[in-house]
Amino acid sequence: MEPGKDVKNDSCAVTHGAGPEQDAAAVPLPDRRRNGRGRIRSYTYFLITIWTLVIAISLGWNLYLARQEIRAMALTTARINYDKDLLYRRWATLHGGVYVPVTPDTPPTPTSPICRSGT
Repeated sequence: MEPGKDVKNDSCAVTHGAGPEQDAAAVPLPDRRRNGRGRIRSYTYFLITIWTLVIAISLGWNLYLARQEIRAMALTTARINYDKDLLYRRWATLHGGVYVPVTPDTPPTPTSPICRSGT
């Protein structure tokens, strides 16, 4: 084969004996586009994967914070109810127990069965 002669191949024209500039020019244009598109596609998949990971991490963090907030609210509500119960028990103890003596400040309940039987 003589230098500088073109040899036909199935996919592209190859020039033998030429410099690197001619070899790069001999590659068909569709192959270059396909390589560029492939690179863009791989970058796109990479970015989509990273974005999905960011969203998943954000979701996990928000769920964690929501759970912490719910626990804090439940603890606060439990403390409030406990303090209310203690206050009620102190009030009942100061009035002599469960049955409160009848005074102008604490009149009897008209629907109480004890009030009905006593009258």
